[in-house]
Amino acid sequence: MLRRLFTLSLLSVIFSLFTACNIDVPKSITVTTNPGGGTTTTMSCSAVPATNSAATSGVPIAVNVSAMDGTAPYSISGAGTFDHTTTISRVYSNSTNTQITVNDQVSVADSAGHSATCGFTVTVAAFGQPTPVTCNLVGNPDTQLVGGNVAFSATATGGTMPYTFNSLNSGDVTSTVVSPLTMVSSIQAQATIKYNAQGLKTAVVQVTDHQGNIASC
Repeated sequence: MLRRLFTLSLLSVIFSLFTACNIDVPKSITVTTNPGGGTTTTMSCSAVPATNSAATSGVPIAVNVSAMDGTAPYSISGAGTFDHTTTISRVYSNSTNTQITVNDQVSVADSAGHSATCGFTVTVAAFGQPTPVTCNLVGNPDTQLVGGNVAFSATATGGTMPYTFNSLNSGDVTSTVVSPLTMVSSIQAQATIKYNAQGLKTAVVQVTDHQGNIASC
């Protein structure tokens, strides 16, 4: 089970992503009073598959991409612009009867014309062997003021398509739903929440695959 933890204060909100079903290191975002990060001459990025489970051949998987340094907003060709963190999808094929390892990479550009390329590795299950359904929840921006909007994006991977996303639980009864959880692609749903109080929050969304298997994040 994936959970999205973030701290909403008068200056900022910290988002941390946990995967309860896997042994993952929590992802921390630096609190800053200057969300834009200023202007630098270099930048870097990281790309990590949203689950440690092997990908199912032919089924999209989520990859979390983070940009560091440089000048926000950042962009990925074909995936639009983002603040500091975004989720992209990749599809891999395996026609063999054993699992394989695929090396991939993604290129990120900042608004000042700098770019960086980050690599990652994906394990693809043997053909005809679906992996468990999992989901990944990302909040954007990664810093926000009390009363500001946070856009959530939930991405499902593994299992058997099509997927069904249930309503997003914002983790705060004082929050306001700006836009409800809505499917924007065959593997992704988005929602926007306005948070009106400071404190530690836990946002959760649930996804069900075609076989009735359920994952939460």
